[in-house]
Amino acid sequence: MGPVKVHDKPSKESQFLIDIEFNSSPTMRMSQRGVILENHEITAINTKMGEQGVYKQKIREIMKDAAKLEYQGYKGFTNIIRAQRRGLISSEILDTAKFANIYHRLTQAYSQSKRLAENSLDEPMRSGIREREYIKKSSDYNQKLGNLDQVYDDAGLQETLNIYK
Repeated sequence: MGPVKVHDKPSKESQFLIDIEFNSSPTMRMSQRGVILENHEITAINTKMGEQGVYKQKIREIMKDAAKLEYQGYKGFTNIIRAQRRGLISSEILDTAKFANIYHRLTQAYSQSKRLAENSLDEPMRSGIREREYIKKSSDYNQKLGNLDQVYDDAGLQETLNIYK
């Protein structure tokens, strides 16, 4: 779902994400440049996102647009999704994942808000993530070139594996 404050009753934004079963997990665990984030980093990013409020505002905008949608007498994206789940609208006819770009817009909103939050993390957390991203980028580059000696060096494996040049 995403970084929305936890209360006894979900906020309107949280409930909307629950109702449409929006899943931000695939992008939640990765930094903006593709390294796996540690749990404490994810928590810090989600906290920043909540403080900044950008994601919540974008969800509200998307919710307004989603409420205006109609399909075969069903009004509102959430009701259209519910009708499809009950088998009243064929998924072969209506692909809700693509319908009005709601999921795509939510994914973009999450990614943009997460990027802002990640960029405003306190040190040394932000530089720790950036360092891992640099190492990954360097490793990817050397692998593409076929330069395994450098990959082994960077990983500290030359000496461990007793590989000599």
